[in-house]
Amino acid sequence: MKKWLKDLFASKKRMQDDNGFPIVWDKSLISIYQFLLPYKDADKLPDTAQNLPDESHDDSKIKWAAGAMDGVMNHHSSSSEQACAEQILTLLRTITAQPTQQDIAKLYTLIKEQGTLSYIDELTEKMAKAEVNFNKLYEFVYWLLLNSPDREVIKFSIAMLGRFNTQQTELFLLFGMHEEFTLYSAVALQNTLSSPIEVENALLTLAKKVDGWGRIHLVERLAKNPSQEVKNWLLREGYKNSVMYEYLAYTCATAGDLQTALAQPSVDMALLVATGEMIEALIMGGPAEDMRDYDQGASVCLCYLAQLQKQPINDLNILRTLLAIRDFIVDEVDDSYPNWDQKIKITLTDTVNNLITQEHWLPLIQQSLQTNDKKQFGIAINLYDRLGFDAWPLRFEHQKYNDSSQWYNLMQTDDAQRVQETIQLAKQKYDFFSIATGPELVTGFGTTFQEHYVLDFILQDLHRFPGVGEDLIVVGLNSPVIRSRNLALNAIESWDRQLWSPELKHALKRLAKIEPNEDTKQRVMALLNSLGA
Repeated sequence: MKKWLKDLFASKKRMQDDNGFPIVWDKSLISIYQFLLPYKDADKLPDTAQNLPDESHDDSKIKWAAGAMDGVMNHHSSSSEQACAEQILTLLRTITAQPTQQDIAKLYTLIKEQGTLSYIDELTEKMAKAEVNFNKLYEFVYWLLLNSPDREVIKFSIAMLGRFNTQQTELFLLFGMHEEFTLYSAVALQNTLSSPIEVENALLTLAKKVDGWGRIHLVERLAKNPSQEVKNWLLREGYKNSVMYEYLAYTCATAGDLQTALAQPSVDMALLVATGEMIEALIMGGPAEDMRDYDQGASVCLCYLAQLQKQPINDLNILRTLLAIRDFIVDEVDDSYPNWDQKIKITLTDTVNNLITQEHWLPLIQQSLQTNDKKQFGIAINLYDRLGFDAWPLRFEHQKYNDSSQWYNLMQTDDAQRVQETIQLAKQKYDFFSIATGPELVTGFGTTFQEHYVLDFILQDLHRFPGVGEDLIVVGLNSPVIRSRNLALNAIESWDRQLWSPELKHALKRLAKIEPNEDTKQRVMALLNSLGA
């Protein structure tokens, strides 16, 4: 990207926070810079620092994870707000010539309410050719960056500051620790650092401190021309992220040269575990390139299996990968997959089957089924299920005695008795009737809606069991969460009308009068009309 001025503000000395610009935001809010500053030397931000000062507390709105909205826009859509860019440019010309509270307030509101990603490229291109007082512009955006409590203003300020030929590495690294700003910090670091080595070191430092959309943005940049150090990191850690491994598996496998790494006489266990996870992500496919795009996919699987045969394997994650490879070859591989000829498929299948049928796997699974660790139990119980055993009783026992998350799986049965047992257990653990506070326009996302999530897992399958769980359906109809009310209606719609009790009919009639969501209300009215009510 072009830089506006070649040696403007070559000094790295920080300016004063106060440059005489009038404050036009809520003064009671702490600046995001001050909010993040205590964590500048941390390995990563703690959970307590994830909610920024401008975080909305409106539970009726869907909340995006940090950086998610920009991440989705950056990967799955493209837009350019030319009109917005023109408005901002006009205001910046005015402010850098003669700043007034009115103009700054107008600009601040515009930036705060408009998604930065939608206009920033258009703006910076126009800015390069504009007649603007760049000295004053630098002072202004620096002042905003250090003092604003609003995320979109911070994104704008990082993007603008990152177009000057002045290094603010520490500042960009600080903001980049929060996934909401990682993309903007990454671009700013690439623009302002003077050498490829400096850029790679800064991006790698930041990538190790984030694990969501920020990690995705950084890995995609690190993968362009990685050093051997970065290749090693990409193959063992870089692909891991809290969004979807599928976003980065192909990128890391290709940029890290996974085939060459696996072709060595021996490899470390960390690489084997990581390879298994990347293979599973490539098989799963999804939002990015997958096994269909990976020319070396078959040969990587061969090398992976060859390495597994050289040493004892006691990791259940690897068994999960072996089952995924087997099922992939049997169910999915066709002529559209490059380099997966019949000979390779037979070799892979035979090798996988030999590894899967080793006798030590079942005792390992059974041992892990006794753990209280939710993650380890989850891996073991899913493998137990895939090997053909009835996993439901073990899931039920684990849910009964642990703070587990087996509700969805417990409902995946055709046995009405098991469904009734699941409902009874859920009612012992949660006071569902306390959340039947009446219909509202609440989306029901977040940690405060645990009971609602459990209720939904049950409601979404009750359409298959007429007459079962009616009391929870009534709870669902009286839930403040829109999703729960609609799941309850799904069940009711599928039940024979003769099974509707007077209590259920009364709940529907009551909801018809007070339902605040128009679409849901129409569903209720249609059900009542089907009764002639």
